[in-house]
Amino acid sequence: MSFFYRYTYGQFAQWVMAELCHRAATLGAGYSVSSWRTAGGAEVDVILHTPEEVIPVEIKWAEGPRPPDARNVETFIRPPPPGTQGLGDLPLAHSPSPLSASRSPAVE
Repeated sequence: MSFFYRYTYGQFAQWVMAELCHRAATLGAGYSVSSWRTAGGAEVDVILHTPEEVIPVEIKWAEGPRPPDARNVETFIRPPPPGTQGLGDLPLAHSPSPLSASRSPAVE
């Protein structure tokens, strides 16, 4: 991966995150932005919280995104295995410790 690609992607990702944070702040109460990461390393770049729903956003810089690019979003929205916890009607991925969509859990 070239330096130019890494630099350009980094700038793009920062812009997307900044824009989502700005939009959430402008929309007011009930709108916020966070991220999500498991102790196993699965992560979703941005979680947009609205009064009606929680929207996972994976930031990619690619001409042709592929299904594997969405694997962590799928992990985030997959119903938890029986006997594990979810967050209200938003199921979270199975983890040895409870996860929160409102903030990134500490990485062990």
